[in-house]
Amino acid sequence: MKFVKLEDRVDGVLYHQYVDGFVAFTNAETQALNAEKADAGAAAIEALKVEYKHLRAEDYPSIQNQLDIIYNLGLDAWKVEIKKTKDKYPKPI
Repeated sequence: MKFVKLEDRVDGVLYHQYVDGFVAFTNAETQALNAEKADAGAAAIEALKVEYKHLRAEDYPSIQNQLDIIYNLGLDAWKVEIKKTKDKYPKPI
């Protein structure tokens, strides 16, 4: 039998699709696939947590510019400027 693709049919059971038909996944195969998906999802979230920090760091005004904003325009103006970056690159949950 030649493997074609993986399919999740209406009944919620995962199937191997072959040229000549379908064969249902065993419970162990389904659990292993779900574990792989969970691991991949967790890794992607961790990567986003690291990436947003770098993106924010690059986008924030320099410390010198931030201090100038605070000195010349006040703390509220500085908060507005920083919030622009925080809104642009939100913290992942």
